[in-house]
Amino acid sequence: MKKSFEYLSGFNVVDMFPSWSFVGEISGLRYGMEQVHKEMDGVLNEIIVEHEGNKLDGDDMNEDLVNVILRIKRNGEMDLSPTMENVKAVILDLFIAGSDTSSVAIVWAMKELIRHPKVMQKAQLEVGEVLNGKRILEQGDINKLRYLNQVIKETLRLHPIAPLVPRLCRETVELAGYAIPVESWVMINEWAMIRDPKYWEDLVIFRPERFEETTLDFGVANFEYIPFGV
Repeated sequence: MKKSFEYLSGFNVVDMFPSWSFVGEISGLRYGMEQVHKEMDGVLNEIIVEHEGNKLDGDDMNEDLVNVILRIKRNGEMDLSPTMENVKAVILDLFIAGSDTSSVAIVWAMKELIRHPKVMQKAQLEVGEVLNGKRILEQGDINKLRYLNQVIKETLRLHPIAPLVPRLCRETVELAGYAIPVESWVMINEWAMIRDPKYWEDLVIFRPERFEETTLDFGVANFEYIPFGV
């Protein structure tokens, strides 16, 4: 994953001038990316082989997401059966979207809590009251941790995990007087949107309480706050 991110986040002149695709061949960039792809594909194949060698009954509590997808593929339980590429894509999402982004968000949250002891104390008191001596956090407890939820929202406002999100134009459009051709890569600047002074006060101040005053939430098409895209 680290190697992939290095290639994805690095400068590539071909992104600016698509007709210069030969530059990737000359610089060795394409070869490096292909090697990373082969290495990652090998890891994904190992995971699939391991799961196929330990086929579980559909009612088995030990069945994980990979088992479920492989079972659907094997038994044709859906009208549109997933391909092996689909299976690999889901596993890759678990690694990248399910681990790296979560760990980065937690690091930023802890950094802000350390810098703001009063916020940390308030969050700790809430956790103590909700758990009330329990050592294990249950699903039902999470909805009661309202202030901690605000801390997470404010962390993602100041430090969006994917500040620049690429999108591919499916048709030629005109935007702000500019013609954007079909199949152009467009970078959505979520970092700037989440810090737009038209919608946010005290932009650089870590203040979880601001989410007491707003109904903005994750996964809703309020474009001033879309830390996970839309």
